[in-house]
Amino acid sequence: MSITVTPLYNISEATEDFYDFYWKRNQITLPPNIYGAMRIFSIICHSITCIVGIIGNGFVIWIAGFKMSSISAKWYLNLAITDFICSANTVVRIAEWIQRGYFSLCSYSFALPLANMLTSVYFLTAISIDRCITIVWPFWAKSHRTKRSATTGIVFIWIVSLLFSDGRICAVSPKNLRI
Repeated sequence: MSITVTPLYNISEATEDFYDFYWKRNQITLPPNIYGAMRIFSIICHSITCIVGIIGNGFVIWIAGFKMSSISAKWYLNLAITDFICSANTVVRIAEWIQRGYFSLCSYSFALPLANMLTSVYFLTAISIDRCITIVWPFWAKSHRTKRSATTGIVFIWIVSLLFSDGRICAVSPKNLRI
């Protein structure tokens, strides 16, 4: 007895479709009214997100920076600063979309989201490690978890994040950028 397997689709056609969709999408032309509506909708959604992010993170910065003085507050303050910068960078993106082209802060507007992403992830990881140490080894944490060690960790995270995203600042130039 032999079994014959028949594929439901041709692999090469599926690969070509994938290539056409993801790599040739700049060649897809949308009707002007649909493209304009999508652009306006995107600008409105990003503007709302930007406003809510700036106000919310500004409030967290004010509370964690001026009202609280614990070690955990330092971590949350820097996480809020990172998110505030990310929300403020959205203003640059919105300006690029409104102008429909090159913006003067082009290379930084591409490197800043990478630096923010790295910094946010590192601060979330540091907050988790800090909480874990505090819960698992409470007596050790009481004597070794100081504001100075937290400040050292915070400075280290900022430096590492900026160094890892620095290559993107140098690599992006208006000549090789298509918007």
